[in-house]
Amino acid sequence: MEQYITAVDFGTTKMAVAVGEKSSHGIKITAFSQTESKGIHRGDVLNIKSVKNTLCSLVKDVEEQMQDISANFKVERLYAGISGANIHCERTTVTRTRKDPDKTIEQYEVDGMLTEAYKSYRNDNEVVLHVIPQSYNIDDLHGLTEIEGHQGSEIMGFYILFIGKKNSAEHTKAVINKAGFQVGKLVLEPLASAVGVLTDEEMELGTAMVDIGGGTTDLLIYKDNKIRYSSVIPFGGNVITQDIRQECMVTEKHAEVMKRKHGSCISSLGAENKFLGITDDRNIITKRIPFRQFFETIEARTEEIIATVKHEIKEAGMEEKINKLVLTGGTANLNQIALLFKQMTGYAVRQAFPNDKKILSNSCPEIFNFSSSTVAGLILKGFEYESFEEENDKKTNAGGSVTDGTEENFHLNTDRPSDTNNIQNNEKSKKTILDWFGKSHTKRNDEVNNIPDNVTEDNTAGAPAKEKKQVKTTLFDDFFNETDDEA
Repeated sequence: MEQYITAVDFGTTKMAVAVGEKSSHGIKITAFSQTESKGIHRGDVLNIKSVKNTLCSLVKDVEEQMQDISANFKVERLYAGISGANIHCERTTVTRTRKDPDKTIEQYEVDGMLTEAYKSYRNDNEVVLHVIPQSYNIDDLHGLTEIEGHQGSEIMGFYILFIGKKNSAEHTKAVINKAGFQVGKLVLEPLASAVGVLTDEEMELGTAMVDIGGGTTDLLIYKDNKIRYSSVIPFGGNVITQDIRQECMVTEKHAEVMKRKHGSCISSLGAENKFLGITDDRNIITKRIPFRQFFETIEARTEEIIATVKHEIKEAGMEEKINKLVLTGGTANLNQIALLFKQMTGYAVRQAFPNDKKILSNSCPEIFNFSSSTVAGLILKGFEYESFEEENDKKTNAGGSVTDGTEENFHLNTDRPSDTNNIQNNEKSKKTILDWFGKSHTKRNDEVNNIPDNVTEDNTAGAPAKEKKQVKTTLFDDFFNETDDEA
């Protein structure tokens, strides 16, 4: 197995490359580089040349960081995340009648049914990214998760297919290849993020992971240690920034800083007589924005994101089967966002980023951040895939059965022949998402009362800190000040 693995997260707002090292102590992130994305829109690579140039720059940076650790280190292949607004789920069933029901079921039969499930979907414009077994029936035995070693005359397997745009996968591969690297595997980004932040208990008891990025919001639901559903909602934190820009009539850069440094998702926390002052280079206030108006703008759009997540959970039939939401991604760090999620959904909420239970604490500090969940998960999945490939090589050499072995099974083949019997997309679900995206946001009429101190015992969101007379920002130290009403 490789000692080092390199992964890239093609995010809408940021691109990140990380190098992971596996030892007897665990997995350590030994190099990390991140920069603003160009040429990526809502998770899809659009400008291959621009993205390739950015990727080469990031790889060069991590290779330089690695020189003190391993002088001969060079990136040869990359594990990459794949996302995009067109990713969706389909369910399929595979039935197999056995000639000898008294013979125990062997792994090659399980693998054959998995391959058949993969081949059951045909569409010229789409590709199967992952195939995940849900359960099996053997004659009168229902709901089995493992069937090797059983006996029976008929096996029925139930699977979920995760499907994406064919050209999205091709563009991602093309960027990596044109940059001079091999493709390790393309991993569904919601899956990577979930691996980066969810605990074993959350995967078992029923949890929806919500990764709120800049261009998209990724949803992935675990129950009984199985992935049950995933979808990509085609909007995220960037639409909040755009709303602030339009409502408050400020530049996009100012709107982003305002959102991150001073924003809140609960409008009732905005004092009527408090203003956010924008100053010029002489520290003279040139514009005053009421906090209440500012917070209402953030709250309205965040409510639409939450309502769409809630709708997707209902469409998946998982409303009563989960008991928790885990928020991650750059926008998950907004003040009071966990509280608003709890109020609108009724679920317990935890805000999460990779921690020392997943990644060794002496890793690059940038990995312990809400926006780094995907690239951390890609590193973890990369080592998992490498481990199973090593085991499969041993089985092959020993003349045994070869299987993926992972909880989800990866398939990618963009050169398959078309089939006239296509399984149709879930147009109803897609239309609802687009309806939400196209809908103009509206402000809440009700006020939020009785704000609890914390959402859950392990949640970091709570009551806002006391307001300061002057708040400095990272990018615009001289632009923003909080002021009292002069009237």
